[in-house]
Amino acid sequence: MKNNKKIIRNTVSVLSMIIIAAIFVGCFIITEQLRTKEPPKQQISSYTPPINAEIPDLFNGDEDTPVEELPVIVVPPGEGTEDDPTENVEELLPREKYGLPYPQKDRPEDIQAMTVQHTSKSGYEYFDNSVFLGDSVTLGLKNYTTKKRQTDSYFLGNAKFIAVGSYSVADTLVPVTSANSIHSLYNGVVTQPQDIIADMGVKRVFICLGLNDVGIYTQNEYLTNYSILINRIRQAVPDIQIAILSVTPLTVEGERKILYNAKIDEYNNALVAFAQENGCYFIDISTVLKDELGYLTDELSSDNYCHLEPEAYDAWIDYMMHHCIPTPEEEAALKEANGGAIHIDKGVPEVEGFEGSAGLP
Repeated sequence: MKNNKKIIRNTVSVLSMIIIAAIFVGCFIITEQLRTKEPPKQQISSYTPPINAEIPDLFNGDEDTPVEELPVIVVPPGEGTEDDPTENVEELLPREKYGLPYPQKDRPEDIQAMTVQHTSKSGYEYFDNSVFLGDSVTLGLKNYTTKKRQTDSYFLGNAKFIAVGSYSVADTLVPVTSANSIHSLYNGVVTQPQDIIADMGVKRVFICLGLNDVGIYTQNEYLTNYSILINRIRQAVPDIQIAILSVTPLTVEGERKILYNAKIDEYNNALVAFAQENGCYFIDISTVLKDELGYLTDELSSDNYCHLEPEAYDAWIDYMMHHCIPTPEEEAALKEANGGAIHIDKGVPEVEGFEGSAGLP
């Protein structure tokens, strides 16, 4: 009898140990599965990853092509020597070093006519219920606005900002789960711009993106990505107004072999037509940032490249306050008077109550 009890006790002890071990192993397996489980994939519209997986940060410059590999060098009078005309090549301007074309000071008349035209000057209330979406140049505008609001709380109305250094149109499309994502933190969470815009409850978005695209993507790729971006924004906020700001210029010494002002001009010209075709407005802020030759004015640049001094932001803001897009109510009247289009064709009278014109005069 005692032996039977002993056997039973031993059996129970063994079974208990087996059960405890099984529970431990089971917990370990479940924990490992949870730890290694991939996060749910975000549902996004069709997107083609960048051709170059590692996108260079153009704001950090690019490696200059060695002198011996350069094409024909145009040496200004008095530079170089008879024996070696490229002796002082490092002192040449990029346009001379790489044979770059000169930029445009002014847009062709037909292109300029499709941009937002001069209006009566607005007050800061014009920027209420709006958000600026952009890269480090727009981040500079955000920082400038934040500083100005320390003494004028209503500076730029209640405009908000989604601005990220080195941000591109292509970057806005990358899923938040991607290792290449550089989206803004919003309420502590990495969030794509269209979702931030929807949560902000704004009625108007000003987009200034392109300096990190022009040197990498073809015009078609750039505009295709732009189309996806604005469609996502409209899906998130169907009645939002979208104004595209021109890609800002570079200084004469800040041009790069793959990123230069004449190329920026070409992309901007294409962007003007794109804006009109896609129901957006185009505000040509570059106009007040260029010198007489079409380069970013040296005095307006903070780094002799592309970033801006406070005086440049003053000119930028003043230009926008003199080139206003209509209110949503005025836009509805424009559409009704112009067969559903927001741009006024030549010969069509201006809508009563709206001073100035959006698009064609």
